[in-house]
Amino acid sequence: SFSDDATKEPMPKSKSGFAKHPIYVLKSQLGKTHVLSPTASVCGLFAGESVYLRRDVSVALEAKAWLYQGRKVKESLVSSPLIRLKPRKKAANKKGFVALSSYGVGAGNDGSEKQRVTEEAAASIPLDKLDEQKERLLYGRWQTDKWSPPYVGPQDPIPLNEHNNVELALLNPGLVHIDIPIAAVQVAKQLDVPYAPCLLGFNSSQGTPIIRGIVVHEVHSEMIQHGAQEINHYKAEKQGRERQRLIKKSWKKLMSSILVKR
Repeated sequence: SFSDDATKEPMPKSKSGFAKHPIYVLKSQLGKTHVLSPTASVCGLFAGESVYLRRDVSVALEAKAWLYQGRKVKESLVSSPLIRLKPRKKAANKKGFVALSSYGVGAGNDGSEKQRVTEEAAASIPLDKLDEQKERLLYGRWQTDKWSPPYVGPQDPIPLNEHNNVELALLNPGLVHIDIPIAAVQVAKQLDVPYAPCLLGFNSSQGTPIIRGIVVHEVHSEMIQHGAQEINHYKAEKQGRERQRLIKKSWKKLMSSILVKR
């Protein structure tokens, strides 16, 4: 039987009328990532095809994408995606992403030139390179549970993603993002404090990652911030003194040339 929830709104009289209809939808016109709720009921027929209510349609997401929505795919359903999509073909990125010279992950970076170059090379691989040959698995909301990043204690290691950084959008409680590039890294290394680069997001035009600042344990954050601010303050004062020196030097040179002309 047809759904008792079917609205009294008349159905479109043509198939094209269903395409963007706010109430009714044909399954054959669903997008490749659209899914019907398991509780969806047929509310009518059109040319022999079942008609559903658009409110029963939702977008299926990859497991990682659900994390950004504060949800996580149930362990028992990870192997049962609703949709399997072939890998997307990526356009060649000529410029690509180049990691900052300060790129490093706590004790994993011994400060040597060799280690720095190694980390830069690894970090500069496009984020989608490792996944471009993988099938995309999509899940419905009903296959997920509410989720939030777990707390990270002062003695716990900083959890990194597969690219050796921490995503700001998924920052764990107990960790702090310090957005003071380079200086914060210098302080963390000097104090031998564990840290990781922070991924802020992606460049909308090129799709390349935006990495800035570092993530540290909350217990170390105030110390790192203060030290980094001091370093930047010292650098600013030093640059200011150098500018004053150059101005005075130029002024003396100018005055000398004026006196010589006289």
